[in-house]
Amino acid sequence: MSPIVPRHLLREKHITQTYNFSKSTLWRWVKAGHFPAPVKIGRSAFWTAEAVAAWDLRALRGEYADVA
Repeated sequence: MSPIVPRHLLREKHITQTYNFSKSTLWRWVKAGHFPAPVKIGRSAFWTAEAVAAWDLRALRGEYADVA
């Protein structure tokens, strides 16, 4: 049985599927400060929907044009 995750917390799989990039890209961007850091609960990583939405807006504005 998988743990219950509140709707405002997003898992790595949801983010990589929604934005169509790999897990390694996600973690590379987190390390570089180009993507929000996750919230750790136990050994699991989650992102708040608010932080991801804010990142999405900045990306749409072209603030990460130098990120590949």
